[in-house]
Amino acid sequence: SRFNIGTDLYDNVQLIYNGGISHFDKNSYSGFATYNFRPNIPVYDERGRYTLMDGIAHPLAEVYQNINNAERFYTNNSLELKAVFFNDLVWRTNFGLDYTNSKNFIYRSAENRSGLRDNGFIREQRRDNFNWTAYSQLDYSKRLKEHNFSTTAGLQASENNTTRTTVTDRDLISTIVILPGVGNQDRQDIASFVNRDAMVSAYGR
Repeated sequence: SRFNIGTDLYDNVQLIYNGGISHFDKNSYSGFATYNFRPNIPVYDERGRYTLMDGIAHPLAEVYQNINNAERFYTNNSLELKAVFFNDLVWRTNFGLDYTNSKNFIYRSAENRSGLRDNGFIREQRRDNFNWTAYSQLDYSKRLKEHNFSTTAGLQASENNTTRTTVTDRDLISTIVILPGVGNQDRQDIASFVNRDAMVSAYGR
């Protein structure tokens, strides 16, 4: 969804807001398994289970036993104040804010070759990204007979913050609840990442 709202505060003074929200949810299938599935291999073995393949999941096991899910929530917003003086000089100041929250979840069942070696595999990665940008700018333009003259000057500041956490579980104790933390503690890996950077700049034309 998108929102665009503008209003005149005074003569030649405008306040403008632009914003948007989106949500993304995707469940993926690894088609690589299909390419390696020979047509002479039976779908089920003598026990009624999906036939085990070397190193990869049986295509149907990939669909019904494994999980590969990605979710993302994103919003971006900007607020701008614009003023026009003498029809030649335009001043605008803008503040923008973006936020992204994403989660990627992978589960490989111990019932097929993709997760058999690890006795079940779970990996979940969560990522938050928060950034803002602000600028103030002057634009001047003038037409003198057959000549056009214009100039721009401005200041800008921005900051970006990213946090990411990844949890990997192997040797799953339970498959009733498929969440991080159900694996053997000796085979659990947790990694985190934090980054912050900022910039201040001046520009002209």
